[in-house]
Amino acid sequence: MTKKSGEDSIHPSETAYDKAIKRMEEREAHIFNTPAMQIAADAAEQIRIQQAPLIQALQPLQDALQPYHNLIDQNSLGLVAASLSSVAQTIVPDNAVGSMTESLNVVATAIQPYQQDMNLFNSNVLAAFEAAAITPELRDFRTQFEVNVQEMGDGMSAISDYVNGLTSQWDNALGVANVLERSIAAQNLAMVRMLPCYSDLELPRGSKKVLRSLTKTTAKKLMQSDEIQFDPKEKDFYHKDSPESKLSADQITVVESSLELFAEFTLDELLSFESKLEQNFAFAVRHPVGVRIYEILQNWKNFVSFENITYYHARTLGENQRPFHDSEMMKAPTNVSAHGRYNEVGRSCYYIAENKDGALKEIYKHSGKTKPRVQVIGLKAIKSAKLLDLSGDVKETNRFVEHLRFTVENDEGRTVQEYLLPNFVASCCKELGIDGIRYKSTGYKCCVLWKDDYFENVEGLSLIHISEPTRP
Repeated sequence: MTKKSGEDSIHPSETAYDKAIKRMEEREAHIFNTPAMQIAADAAEQIRIQQAPLIQALQPLQDALQPYHNLIDQNSLGLVAASLSSVAQTIVPDNAVGSMTESLNVVATAIQPYQQDMNLFNSNVLAAFEAAAITPELRDFRTQFEVNVQEMGDGMSAISDYVNGLTSQWDNALGVANVLERSIAAQNLAMVRMLPCYSDLELPRGSKKVLRSLTKTTAKKLMQSDEIQFDPKEKDFYHKDSPESKLSADQITVVESSLELFAEFTLDELLSFESKLEQNFAFAVRHPVGVRIYEILQNWKNFVSFENITYYHARTLGENQRPFHDSEMMKAPTNVSAHGRYNEVGRSCYYIAENKDGALKEIYKHSGKTKPRVQVIGLKAIKSAKLLDLSGDVKETNRFVEHLRFTVENDEGRTVQEYLLPNFVASCCKELGIDGIRYKSTGYKCCVLWKDDYFENVEGLSLIHISEPTRP
């Protein structure tokens, strides 16, 4: 089969194991070219010349040096170097022992970081097994890995065999119509993401994109569950009870990351809830997770209101459209049909930004390559509001909160799966009398409100912003 270029090539002529071998061969060559090794070699040569009777006695030293030529298979450089020192002391004259022993000790020291790296690599892989709900494939993988580590110092051969098996299963799945028959346990794929060297492996075509979308935290959660399956053909995950409701790797990472906001929920529970949101949003509140989210928000105590600043609201203005009156700019548009983070299709909300540039950017990031005419108005709050504050700094792994800040390309009238969970939170807020949500965007903060009667316009700050045409 012809090798496909790119990072997702399949059936390569050079395996990850081969690459690892090359890297270790290069390190071996570097070690043997060090001054310490040259000194050791010179000392041995002098002994051969000056001590002819000892030539025969030096044979054990030659035999001891032989493992250097098999270092890649044995991964025992440090042990060999350390043992050579003791061998030299028994068969080499006293006047040569010092330099020989010192040189070999230097070699052993130089090799130590390599040994430490390999030991850490092995430990990380074994730790991944400990966190997993073991499948038959993972059980065989673990057994082979442990045997390889004991016999050869690393488990690269076991990793190569496991990836080859996964590739074969992935390839076979592409020709199977039934989703249940072609699916693989999510743990088997997540295990690859947990490998320290996963980005260097030659994996099934299309799998690297999936794996890059999974954080390590998400992969670990997937490994702990035996309820989630992966469809190689569609490259989606699903709960085994709802194979018709699938989530991409990006989407499942968002679901998992919401665990930090609602820490009591397991990934299985949240994934099941996401499936219910997609199937029937109106009845999701009856789902145990939906019930609990509502309870959490019902008992939420830390609310904020508007700050004493000028806020800005922006609307797109057609090329030949008349400018909006101030009264129109202070009302939520009634013709919005696109799905938003905090509004369902056809439901309007009032969005404001804490600076003018932020208001403009909120329009531009949904406008494609051509920046439209935009009308902006300055606003002052005339009454307080009860806002759920999600604008604070969060950990990088909290994708749920981060997702409130990301741009999602969406077409008018289309339901965006990434918005379903935020939509549900917004619906709960409305039901509970929470007036809006304060959130963080890129470089600025915004608020979304369910009503639009909190402000008055600031004289002199209503303007039409015309951008220069964007060139391809």
